[in-house]
Amino acid sequence: MNLQLRALGMKCTDLFYSTDLAGILNQEEKELLSTNSTMITYSKGDCLVKKGEFVTDAIYICSGFIKVHLDFERKNMILSVSGNKKFLLLGTMIFKDIQPFNLTAIEETIVCLTDIKIIREIVLKNPKLSGYILKNLNESMLYYVHHNLVSLTQNNIHGRLAHVILYLAEEVFQSNSFDILLSRKELSELCNISRENVIKVLYEFDRDGIIQLQGKNIYINSLDSLRKIANHG
Repeated sequence: MNLQLRALGMKCTDLFYSTDLAGILNQEEKELLSTNSTMITYSKGDCLVKKGEFVTDAIYICSGFIKVHLDFERKNMILSVSGNKKFLLLGTMIFKDIQPFNLTAIEETIVCLTDIKIIREIVLKNPKLSGYILKNLNESMLYYVHHNLVSLTQNNIHGRLAHVILYLAEEVFQSNSFDILLSRKELSELCNISRENVIKVLYEFDRDGIIQLQGKNIYINSLDSLRKIANHG
């Protein structure tokens, strides 16, 4: 972790008492996790974790957004974007000792870091927590199969970008109007198409009235049109 990052000097009590975990953990577990957690603020562009580092903490995103990415054959590939009020790759971090991906903040982001050893100990005793983690792992796997193995291998450039816009709207920002936060280059790394083609297709979607572009803001005029392109592009 970057030692220059500013710790907030507070515990992640709300995470264990007012989220989905409140009904999963008992009082003793909540207190144990709270005393082994801390909140940290990362600036845009800060790297939380690098591939190959030891897993030391579970990461809960309190606010902000983080991209999951890796280098592949000298190219950077963005695999997903995770938003606030979510654990980041919790299933992976429970079962792996080495980080498989790079994690980077794409805007100012506040995270709760919890000692992974403590969570692993509780998982062995608490079947509800085990089920919660497996559910998260399953959802991540389903997205990976659909996005990386289906969309990026079967769709043309219009289908790939339509799929990514839908993903950002429905899974990440949960709104039909959002600031992308990603540069055009980063969008190309998420779609696995060239930056030039990202710009070209965004212009075409805007021209055809499917979306409305205002700088980094996207407003989706027609979800049905995007879905048709994503499914058949």
